[in-house]
Amino acid sequence: MKFVTKKWIRVLLPAGLLIGIVVGAVRARHSQASPERISGPAAAVPQSYFGMHIHRALTTTPWPGVPFKVWRLWDSETTWANLEPNKGEWHFDTLDGLVNLATAHDVEVLLCFGRTPAWASSDPAAGSGKRKGEAAPPRSIEDWRNYVRTVVTRYRGRIHAYEVWNEPNLTEFYTGDVHTMVELTREAGQIVHSIDPSALVVSPSATTATGVEWLKAFLQDGGAQFVDVVGYHFY
Repeated sequence: MKFVTKKWIRVLLPAGLLIGIVVGAVRARHSQASPERISGPAAAVPQSYFGMHIHRALTTTPWPGVPFKVWRLWDSETTWANLEPNKGEWHFDTLDGLVNLATAHDVEVLLCFGRTPAWASSDPAAGSGKRKGEAAPPRSIEDWRNYVRTVVTRYRGRIHAYEVWNEPNLTEFYTGDVHTMVELTREAGQIVHSIDPSALVVSPSATTATGVEWLKAFLQDGGAQFVDVVGYHFY
């Protein structure tokens, strides 16, 4: 996805079959070709439509040999819990390195906000092991605001898109309710747009079949007005 157009919400439909039906109908109406024999694109699909995850990019993973345009940072030690493990104690070395690497390869960064550090968590006992408390929403909205504000200020003009949360319909990633996530999205969206108007805000990206109802509830509660892109992890 190319992150260039502001104030448009790109909705990924949950039914790929519907897309095929619509495209087929449009082509059939404007040509004599049979709907069962739809031609592919005349040229290669541009790399701006492709994104990737790269794990351990600063250590053992070589840069991919295939062209792509967007790098989504997740499982990359760049969550809130990694960046601010203790209140006011910031660790940007890893994220700085990844952003520099992306810049060197002319790739845009999509950073995912989330994973509440234990000190800020509304339920620091939730979960187990090193991830305790990270799936719960923050106890204080001001801590969330400060986190988003600090990150966006540091990477203004260098990170081009921010996803508010990863797969919030799964309890391993989020244990709060939809309305709280709408509030977090509102705060993040307002801060991102005020500090870096060129950056895009991606909605919390739900996943699997249960994510459809979660996304519906998020949109019905007003979440769409705070984002530029509606994301969904189809897998």
